Amino acid sequence: MIYIGVIFAIIAGVCVALQGSVNGFVGGQVGVFPTILVPIAIQIVLLMGLLFVKRELVADSMKLSTMTNGWWLLLFSAFLGLGLLSFMTLSIIKIGPLMAFGIIVFTQLLISMLLEHFGLFGAVQSTVNMSKLAGLLCVMGGVFLFYRK
Repeated sequence: MIYIGVIFAIIAGVCVALQGSVNGFVGGQVGVFPTILVPIAIQIVLLMGLLFVKRELVADSMKLSTMTNGWWLLLFSAFLGLGLLSFMTLSIIKIGPLMAFGIIVFTQLLISMLLEHFGLFGAVQSTVNMSKLAGLLCVMGGVFLFYRK
């Protein structure tokens, strides 16, 4: 079962890298706002079409009201998504995809390590140790090696 998760993670990584690079290119030409607005509008239309075709998904969405703070957490998640698209696009425009994604991956690992350390959002608790910190430094070191002349 772990293989499916690994495959999904690889696909997600490809999607993030391609979307970020495309957004950085387009955002450098037309600005960040339209670069974010158009894909989100298209996603809304596609999701509304999916809800129209598969009405049982509406019932699944209503289950959020039974979850403590479910709607608020997803509202927070929506703002995080806007921040992700905005700041990723701006960083790629300013420093290029390799440096931007290297720093993004480093930051994702750092925040994920803290989420697991404190067991936040249902994460399995796992304490921070020296090998995890060394791994973080290796990730950042790898990014800087790419820019060594």
